[in-house]
Amino acid sequence: AFLAWFICLSLFLFRKTFRVSHTIVGVGLLLAPLMLMRAEFDQLFRIRGTPPLSGIYVYNAYRVSDDEIRFFYMKSVEDNQPLQYWEGERWNSVETICVCPLSTLLSQCTVEAHLAVIHSIDTSTLTLRVPSGSVEREFDLVDVRPLSSTDNYLYPHKFGVCIQPVYYHADWTVFIQFFEFWIASGATKFFIYVHSVTRQVRSVFEYYSKLLGNQVEIISWSDLPVAAKDRGDFSRDPNTRVFRAGPYAAINDCLLRSRWQVKYLAMMDVDEVLIPKPGASLVKRIEEIGEWNPFADTFSLEWRYGMIEVEQMKRRVRTPRNMAFGDIADAKIISPDNVQFDYGRLRKVIVRPERVRIVDIHNTIQHETFPHLTDWMPMRYETLLVNETDLKVLHLR
Repeated sequence: AFLAWFICLSLFLFRKTFRVSHTIVGVGLLLAPLMLMRAEFDQLFRIRGTPPLSGIYVYNAYRVSDDEIRFFYMKSVEDNQPLQYWEGERWNSVETICVCPLSTLLSQCTVEAHLAVIHSIDTSTLTLRVPSGSVEREFDLVDVRPLSSTDNYLYPHKFGVCIQPVYYHADWTVFIQFFEFWIASGATKFFIYVHSVTRQVRSVFEYYSKLLGNQVEIISWSDLPVAAKDRGDFSRDPNTRVFRAGPYAAINDCLLRSRWQVKYLAMMDVDEVLIPKPGASLVKRIEEIGEWNPFADTFSLEWRYGMIEVEQMKRRVRTPRNMAFGDIADAKIISPDNVQFDYGRLRKVIVRPERVRIVDIHNTIQHETFPHLTDWMPMRYETLLVNETDLKVLHLR
């Protein structure tokens, strides 16, 4: 593109020397960029004539009850191959539901997450295939059924935090702040999906994993597998079509992974904190709100931006011993009127994992049905809009 415009500029500047008419200059301005950028347009047009991106990518499969298996998988929306599972003597179709966040509808991120539901006998493995292929894959099932009767169920953890895939991250101080805030707030379970981080960030994960033991789960979240010759090819590499390393698949995998382990699960970013009503502990406040609303599965919180002066503090930090957290108390909350509309009105959620079927980063997409229906109980669990005076999310920037 630069070379094209350089030629056009030369034609314009030296039009008198070479006695080039204004008409020829105008035609040159139009044709030179098109000729030299032809390869880019060819690639875009060629995509329409090639086969769609193929491949179904399954991470984990979970047994959620004695007769139901669920998993989230990634595939291109252009790939209409049905997915089948083996049950004893025949292949049956898998029930699928597309997770369609707005970002995939408005962009070319067409490789997205789908929920798969299988009503199956009590088996410890799952075999999948597509009818048009000869490859079959067997998966060991992760058992996330309750450990005991769900009446007055005692959760191993009252409150946990789930972080969507961390990718290309180098700021290790943010993760120390993250762990220290949530530990002080009463969180006892952490699910952190990791795509790519620096050695220093990895060291922070290792330190807190050693400190907290099985309270910390670091889940490796790699790129989707692709042949070396196709890597980076927009028409053949599915990773070029995945939105931000696939957060929707990851947080829903986290939803399944945390069932009956964690009573309240916060779906947060690493630079977000929860601010409860003054005088109340965070976990106690969440439990109070949950007890007042027994049919709620999602607690939708106001999302506020907080400005914090960190540059001076970061210049002082050379090792973790230099870390201090007093600056958080001085964060300035920005009015929603001064924030871009679509961001200023977004919310963040805390969920009851076993009550939610599909979750988005900012809301619940599909609620579970209530297990013991009566005439006066709702058919499905509900989302509760929490007043910001009771509890809100502060996004530190």
